[in-house]
Amino acid sequence: MKKISVVLLMIISTAVLALSGCSGEKATNGTKEGNGANGTTEKTTSGNFNETGYPIVNEAISLKIMGPKHAVQAPWKDMVFFQEMSKMTNMNFEFDTPTGEAYAERKNLAFASDQLPDIFFGYALNTAEEVKYGSEGKLIPLEGLIEKYAPNIQAMFEAMPEVKKSITAPDGHIYSLPSINRAPVAIYNPVWVNGDWLNKLGIKELPTTTEGFYELLKKFKEGSPGGADSVPFMSWLGGADLAWFLMPAFGHLSTGTEVVDGKVQYGALSDGYKAYLKFVNRLWTEKLINQDMYNIGFTELSARGKDNKFGMGYMCCANVLYNVVKPEDILKHKVLPPLTSELNATPMYPGGTGITTGVFAITSKNKYPEASIRWVDYLYSPDGSIFVQYGPEGTTWEYADKEKKIRKTIPVPEGEDVSQRQGKLTPDAGYPAPKWTRDDTEKDWQDVINQHRYAEIDGKLTKAAQAPYPLVYNTDEEQERLSALGTDIGKYQSEMEAKFITGQLPIDENWDKFVSTMKKMGADEIVDIATQAYDRWAASK
Repeated sequence: MKKISVVLLMIISTAVLALSGCSGEKATNGTKEGNGANGTTEKTTSGNFNETGYPIVNEAISLKIMGPKHAVQAPWKDMVFFQEMSKMTNMNFEFDTPTGEAYAERKNLAFASDQLPDIFFGYALNTAEEVKYGSEGKLIPLEGLIEKYAPNIQAMFEAMPEVKKSITAPDGHIYSLPSINRAPVAIYNPVWVNGDWLNKLGIKELPTTTEGFYELLKKFKEGSPGGADSVPFMSWLGGADLAWFLMPAFGHLSTGTEVVDGKVQYGALSDGYKAYLKFVNRLWTEKLINQDMYNIGFTELSARGKDNKFGMGYMCCANVLYNVVKPEDILKHKVLPPLTSELNATPMYPGGTGITTGVFAITSKNKYPEASIRWVDYLYSPDGSIFVQYGPEGTTWEYADKEKKIRKTIPVPEGEDVSQRQGKLTPDAGYPAPKWTRDDTEKDWQDVINQHRYAEIDGKLTKAAQAPYPLVYNTDEEQERLSALGTDIGKYQSEMEAKFITGQLPIDENWDKFVSTMKKMGADEIVDIATQAYDRWAASK
């Protein structure tokens, strides 16, 4: 089985640094290779195991851990995270951390040969592997261990029941744990309006309707605050960024599968999508959006933004889009509120689920499952999640006000960037690690840029936001069919969308043919499959 968050939905691909490696690392963390620090094989249910408090075990034990090593990460044996966890818990690790494609190969070999580690850690498993190897007994169910020994994970389930639904396999077992960050700044990417343009034109209020948005773009074009070669809106994701914030104005959260009022549907077959295409075609025709939107990427976006060449853009942070010299410069840039239209009077905004699955699993080779679940449970506590995400106090951060839990960033040493520094401290750099990041963890920073970003995104988007479609499991047969249908439908839909937006094909004259072709290609079947998976998800406990 495989898990998909959306079937053939609009894909938002944020710009990332592509890093690769060709070799793995295998080393020990303070112990020699063996089943334990002293070669022991006793179960942790013996007198060596402490059900509460620290250390977790009285006499040191060692386990084998496997996970993918990101290029920004230092060797795991050298990370402060593992060293400090070892001191606190009395649990040490032997590391097997291949990089890039080598990890998938090494992982497959480990399962095929039954030469498994005790723990899979990091961005380690997909749900097809979870279900396959869980049913074969190579990954053990975790729910019983969680109930007995993991109060922080249990608290997470109680606070967010949908998280438990999204990591529970169809057989009712939990085979892996997630990384959770559902803070607004983590799951909502907004449109940032250029404050320099607003100030130069004397604009005080931002629009809340599509017509108001159109009028603002016209003012930007007529005023040209960035010069003759500037553009009101800069699109850089092949139109996906436009769909992400404009489709909700017409009543839909996605151009693919979505759940609206408890019913799964395909957004691109709706009247709302047709209205969206007409609206964006209008923007294109009047050159209110860049005419090279299908040909540029993040590098060009960033360069033009730093040069003040556009009035709005879709991005996580305004300081990534625009030239922010001093921290207080960020305050002039504003988040565009959710828009409404004649078709939809209710503000809506799509967001991610905030759930990354498959980041921790215990194998059948593990002689210390109770200790292992207690070890990882700490990462779901408030202090543990900060520790794995940012490193210990005094490294990347320190308290500005310890009583109020307000933190501030410690400047990066000259010649080193933030990701490099974090990569020396924690495996949460580059790939997600198991953790539960609370909203306050992202909010409570004595940092003007972070505070403004959080206030703008949370204040304007959170109340209107929801995930288009949850994380669900598909059966092997369902996934095989979805894969067969998806490639051709996705290609056809993307090609037709571009032709409609750029005016190569008139929308009204070609709409019925578009819808009928999509259905002939299997769009309705995709909805049927997505409905079955959604119904299973909704019925799970």
